[in-house]
Amino acid sequence: MMEINRFIKLLSVLMFVLSLCMKLNSVSAAEVRCIERERQALLKFKHDLVDADGVLSSWGSEEDKKECCKWEGVSCSNGTGHVTSLDLVFHSLKAKLSPSLVDLQHLNYLNLRGNDFGGSKIPRFIGSFKNLRHLNLSGSNFSGEVPCELGNLTNLNTLDLGSEILRVIGSFNNLRHLKLGSSNFSGEFPCELGNLTNLNTLDLRYNNLRIKNFDCLSHLSSLSHLDLSGVNLINQTSWLHHMTSFPLLEELHLDYSVEGLGYESFDIFPNSSLSKLSILRLSSNYLTSSSTFRWMFNISASLKVIDLAGNQLEGPIPDSFGELFFLEDLVLSDNKLRGGIPSSLRNLHTLDISSNELNGLLPDNTTFSSLSRLDLGNNKLNAFHTQCLGQPLVLSELDLSYNQLKRLPEGIEKLSNLSYLGMSSNLLEDTITESHLSNFANLRELDLNSNSLTFNLSSDWIPPFQLYRLLLSHCHLGPHFPNWIQTQNFLGWLDISFAGISDAIPNWLWNMPFFTILDLSHNNITGKIPNLSSQSTQRSIIDLSYNNISGPIPSFLFYWPEIKLSKNMFSGSIFHLCTIPTESIFHLNYVLDLSDNQLAGELPNCWMNGSELFVLDLANNKFSGKIPLTLGTLDQLEVLNLRGNNFIGELPSTLRNCRELRMLDVGGNKLTGNIPAWIGTHLTSLTFLGLRFNEFDGIMPSTICLLTNIHVLDLSRNNISGRQEFEWRTLRLLKGIDLSGNKFVGTIPQEFSALRGLVFLNLSRNHLTGNIISNIGQMETLDFLDLSRNQLSGEIPNSLAELHFLSVLDLSYNNFTGKIPLSTQLQSFNSSVYAGNSQLCGEPLAKCPGDISNGSATDHGEGNSFEDDDGPQAFLEAFLLQMVEQHWELDVCDNNNLCHKIEEKISEMKKPLSGDKKVSTII
Repeated sequence: MMEINRFIKLLSVLMFVLSLCMKLNSVSAAEVRCIERERQALLKFKHDLVDADGVLSSWGSEEDKKECCKWEGVSCSNGTGHVTSLDLVFHSLKAKLSPSLVDLQHLNYLNLRGNDFGGSKIPRFIGSFKNLRHLNLSGSNFSGEVPCELGNLTNLNTLDLGSEILRVIGSFNNLRHLKLGSSNFSGEFPCELGNLTNLNTLDLRYNNLRIKNFDCLSHLSSLSHLDLSGVNLINQTSWLHHMTSFPLLEELHLDYSVEGLGYESFDIFPNSSLSKLSILRLSSNYLTSSSTFRWMFNISASLKVIDLAGNQLEGPIPDSFGELFFLEDLVLSDNKLRGGIPSSLRNLHTLDISSNELNGLLPDNTTFSSLSRLDLGNNKLNAFHTQCLGQPLVLSELDLSYNQLKRLPEGIEKLSNLSYLGMSSNLLEDTITESHLSNFANLRELDLNSNSLTFNLSSDWIPPFQLYRLLLSHCHLGPHFPNWIQTQNFLGWLDISFAGISDAIPNWLWNMPFFTILDLSHNNITGKIPNLSSQSTQRSIIDLSYNNISGPIPSFLFYWPEIKLSKNMFSGSIFHLCTIPTESIFHLNYVLDLSDNQLAGELPNCWMNGSELFVLDLANNKFSGKIPLTLGTLDQLEVLNLRGNNFIGELPSTLRNCRELRMLDVGGNKLTGNIPAWIGTHLTSLTFLGLRFNEFDGIMPSTICLLTNIHVLDLSRNNISGRQEFEWRTLRLLKGIDLSGNKFVGTIPQEFSALRGLVFLNLSRNHLTGNIISNIGQMETLDFLDLSRNQLSGEIPNSLAELHFLSVLDLSYNNFTGKIPLSTQLQSFNSSVYAGNSQLCGEPLAKCPGDISNGSATDHGEGNSFEDDDGPQAFLEAFLLQMVEQHWELDVCDNNNLCHKIEEKISEMKKPLSGDKKVSTII
């Protein structure tokens, strides 16, 4: 019996162990399908990557991670367990592709888009994935040539290499969709593409490609979508003939074809057509009406979309567009079309004829029963048809901006489906009441900027709409702040500048959560801004300039990337900049304009937190102390304006790191020391250098002549000495030089005559000797010349009379002798121009001995000269303003924000200095 019991116990143990093993085996078999060799290949691949975000944390060799088929981005075959798909799109992975992936021979899908492979080459082993059908390496920072081995991927039907260089493509015979738009592909168009006879989509838009021969594409008879926008079609006058080789073509995009499509293209139109073509985009190609309209109405009866924007179409809009029965969207903007809109366009959904020369009456839109979007902006429309908007329409977007309309269209309040209404920059003088707006429940954007509209709305009015964008600049909304704005819960852009508001900003405005752009400038807003807690929503631009806001600047305003607070009465310091966390948005600020306030104290020394700044304007405040060293960490800075403060000490040498500076103005301070040589060697992008009204001494460094981009050089009113004998001819872009009020000696540099574009030259109040350069007449554009209060001598050269644009001249208080040269120009100035030169004679001074008569001086009235110390300087300010208006836009301003800042600040220089009583008449 004991033996039986022992046997039963032993059998029980064996059965338990056996069941346990079977259970383990069944668990293993159920959970782990991954092939061990492939799992190790993936782990090696991960080992060679930098996975900073831990997105591949599910990949591992631990017991609970053995099933690689469940790893992030990995898919396996249900039948065999082989890895068939690796999809790691936008995973922020870095490093090189590991060759261990070569063991994944069953891959048919590989997508590594949006990672960073460090500019390495596409590895050749990818060509060994014979089963691959989908390959996407776009945006992954590969470089170099595409390896020939990719030609082995004969089963590939989708290839996207994005910005990578493409060379070998002709052997992908099964490829149906090839998209290489904006990929920096350059050179000759690869004729190997002609071998891809199964291709349905070919997208090569916006590459630097040149196509000399369309014949190599003639075999792509399966194409339904072709986009060659931005590709250079060299001398392809018969391109349209080649398009008819694609009988299945549904979409054709040839926008911006670099050299244009030419004028002869359409004279060779064949009898065949593209019967399936529904979308045709030919914008910006220099097309003319006579050549374009001749074939367009015959090419396809299926056209739904036609885009001919940005060409040279002239004359009336043809009625024949109405014969295209399926036409829904017609874009003819940016041409030279005149006349009206044909009533035959009644089936359109979208009509864009903006930026043309349409004039007269706005058309009767009641005939366009299907129209949902109408853009007639930037034309010359000045009135409305009596039935213009006489009945409710499905119209959702209406843009009539930049016309000459004097009143709102009758019946506009009936357009209950409107989501966008734009009528900015007209001559509107209506009074807007609640009845105009009460039917706009769907309105999301309202743009009435730059009109003279008056809003007469009750203080407790609640509008029926919820706006995203409200632009009412130059409309009369004041004097009180419009309370109805607080009902707009999703408002992101508010512009009520120049609105006649004389009120404090209500606190509710700062609690509106979605503001990205807020412009309250050029009002008479008073009061203080509360010191609210920092707001984390995404801000963009705040402009409170030209108001009367007082008190300290609250910290939360510094969370806006573009801050314009100039021309107010803000006071206190800005040291609280340093209390803003470095991870906040302040480090992304790119414009900070606090000029013309009453801010005081030393500048904070934490500018390294604002590394993205490119405009910093602190001019005309009461800042003091030394210029902080950390300003030199702003290596993106383009405008630095510290003018009109009380800064002391020397220019910090760290500013040499601000190599992007275009404008540097530290005038009107108490800075000392020599002018640093590094200005010329390091700040070579400077176009404006203003160091005037300081205490700089020593000599002017010769490196200044390395500033080959300089337009204005102002070193006036310092203690700079020495001669001016430099390589001035290298500064050929100079338009203004002011070296007045210094201690320069020697003669006027002969090289000045090589500065043919110079408009302003002020060398007054120095110790210059010698003659006026004899060939000064070569400075043909010179408008202002002041050489007064020096020790110049000799006769006035005859070539001075050749300066026909000269409007202001001052040669007073020198030692000139002889007769003033005769010319209409030089005799037109009054006698004060030549005062203090006892040996000078001739009109407008006393006649010279030996002349026929010896009359007294002839005074030609109040003229362009200066009799006080501040006159020339104030005149420079007026000149700089004029230079901006006449010259700066063409020569300097390739950055709109920068140019606006330069223009604005130079405009401020127009103000006469204290004690200046004559310059206002000159300006």
